[in-house]
Amino acid sequence: MVSRALLRTLLCALFVGTMHRPVLAQQKEKKHTRMVVKYVGHQDDGKFRHMGKPVMLLGVEPLEGGRTIELVVPNRDMNKDEFDPLPRVAEAVRDCKRGDTLKIEIDDSKPKPYIREAERYKLKPGEQNPRSYVFESNYPAKEGRTSYTAVVLSRFDEPRTVAVAQKRDKDGNMVADPEITSLLETLKTGEVVEAEIKDGGKNGILTSLERYAVPQNGKFVKLSEQEVEGQKAPAVELVSDGKDVTVLVPGKLQGKRWTSEPKVLAAVKKLKPDTEVVYRSRESDGKLWLKDIEPAPKEKESKAAKEPVVKQETAEDRRGKRGEK
Repeated sequence: MVSRALLRTLLCALFVGTMHRPVLAQQKEKKHTRMVVKYVGHQDDGKFRHMGKPVMLLGVEPLEGGRTIELVVPNRDMNKDEFDPLPRVAEAVRDCKRGDTLKIEIDDSKPKPYIREAERYKLKPGEQNPRSYVFESNYPAKEGRTSYTAVVLSRFDEPRTVAVAQKRDKDGNMVADPEITSLLETLKTGEVVEAEIKDGGKNGILTSLERYAVPQNGKFVKLSEQEVEGQKAPAVELVSDGKDVTVLVPGKLQGKRWTSEPKVLAAVKKLKPDTEVVYRSRESDGKLWLKDIEPAPKEKESKAAKEPVVKQETAEDRRGKRGEK
């Protein structure tokens, strides 16, 4: 499974119609790229031509939203001047509605990648969060002389095995991170978790793991302060389910000053009193810590309605412009 950053790079490259060579270079060993996207629309009237052949176009966008990207659905035989899109792709998208989720496979060995496979996909809880995975299993593993704890996580039904990061214990020996291993003892197959995975080793290093925090609804009251480790830290005051809730903005002590996570703090500062919000938090040492927060969907829709609508240029529009020239 490719990362969200690579997905964005690949899709943006497809949008402008030219693949960036560095991206292709990174993908030489893997000709087929799988990803999950949102359906926007399709054109299957045979009027669009690619390499001189009539082909089907599929419009998609990344799960997190963004610009619509047009992708080519090849014909069963691209040597013929005949409109005959791959059935396994065409049949999967013809009944789709905007916003439906698709799992697609791209053959990126071509100058301009083709969609080879497409199927409907039902997102699992939290899968739109780039750090969310489904826990499958864990087991002791060994490579050469190195022993480690392996963890199998899946995302979009694609399993991935990672190694738990190691830390020195009180005797100076390298052992699997005790915070992660203690959580592994309580997890059940199928539970949704949030993980931080860094490059390293054969498959990646699991540097943090926690249970997935379910989104909650509330009303933002104000940004205040609370004492954390002897320092003042930003705290978000909310009303949720009729109760007053205080959630601390995460951060760390640097010297004698509390430094908050800039992304989370910036999201809070954008809110106005009485704004309906959706937030996620985690509990640690008897305190609630904010993971993320944003205006509730209705609030976002009303804000979007006030903004000017920009018409999206279609392939037909572009061909018309070229004809006028």
